Amino acid sequence: MKNKFFILVLVFLSLNSQATYDLHAGAGFRSYALGAAARIEGGANQELWRHNDQIYGFLREAAYFTTSGTINTIGGKIELFPISILGFVAGSEQVYRSSKELDTFDCDVQVCDSDGTRSYLRVDSVLGYKKFVMINDYQRDYFDYDFKGEVANALHTLEIQSDDIVNIMRNIIAYQYSDKYTFGIIHFRTWSEKTKQDKTFVGFLNQFKKDKWTYDVVLGGNRDRFNRNHFSMLLQLKYDYKKGLRLF
Repeated sequence: MKNKFFILVLVFLSLNSQATYDLHAGAGFRSYALGAAARIEGGANQELWRHNDQIYGFLREAAYFTTSGTINTIGGKIELFPISILGFVAGSEQVYRSSKELDTFDCDVQVCDSDGTRSYLRVDSVLGYKKFVMINDYQRDYFDYDFKGEVANALHTLEIQSDDIVNIMRNIIAYQYSDKYTFGIIHFRTWSEKTKQDKTFVGFLNQFKKDKWTYDVVLGGNRDRFNRNHFSMLLQLKYDYKKGLRLF
């Protein structure tokens, strides 16, 4: 039912002459838990109303593909922003895994290569005052792996039940020093409901933009599901071939 709904919305937007389109690609690296992935995403944007360049409403439907070589996902999502600083996202993706070894799991004991689906709901918000920006979002992931029992989830570095629900909270407070450079503090918290696992990451964000490129370097500490602390570095690269209506 969800997939049919996504397809219907995509067809509707494709037929609407006022729809605009966006396309971006990116890649990321994480030192702990060790991982890297690349992603490409394209969407159709329908503007609903507009007050000025910052305040407006829109609907976006997007499809994307993500790969780390051994873990691949293909999915779609719908984003409804009644106002550009507050939005709601619903999506679903198919996950194909061929992982025989993961950095933070013993794949001889835990299941690392089961395929499955992930559906999610998210609330996104952004507030700004002069050069200060605060971004907050909260997401619930609903999993359904082919294997029934506990499985290794590399996305969240948690060992979860195959039908678990995982919550993700992200908070960013940043200062836009210039049009090109932004720095701030980023906080992630991830916790599962059935296996009662919890992990957090707090880091210092450095972001540099030039033309259509965005470079992120994040240095911080990762508290894993065993309550152990690790230094972690995140590197992200994004290329906006064609920018859409999202402010962030």
